[in-house]
Amino acid sequence: MLRAVMYIETDNASLQLPTNSLQGLSSDIFFHLVPIKDTVGGEVVEQRIQNDPLIVKSSSNTADFRLVGRPMTIETNMSSRPVTVVLPIRETNLTQKELDKLQVFIEHSDGTKELVKGKIVNLMELINRKLSLKLPSSAHFP
Repeated sequence: MLRAVMYIETDNASLQLPTNSLQGLSSDIFFHLVPIKDTVGGEVVEQRIQNDPLIVKSSSNTADFRLVGRPMTIETNMSSRPVTVVLPIRETNLTQKELDKLQVFIEHSDGTKELVKGKIVNLMELINRKLSLKLPSSAHFP
């Protein structure tokens, strides 16, 4: 039996929707991917992350947490269904130790926040390193 997966590919994120996430949908779905491209917006997001209680609780030194990559807002009406989000890692001078420690700070639309450790995936024979995350619902990626 062929198991299809739906892929949505952009410069700023890729989404992979497994068959079971698409089964039983009663209406059209949408994804709205919005990168925060301006420097000021990125600095605001980085400051918000540095001051967030989840980050403060996770480390004795919040300077250990810094913004790597482009902050994203991902909106969808497809909640409570698994989606794999693949984010590009544009910073090429990260050490293996830094890559091993990469996490994504997620602010969900319901107000909950979490730090998610992804898995480094190498696409196109190491030309583009990306971070893959399996997420159960929509999220805001600062």
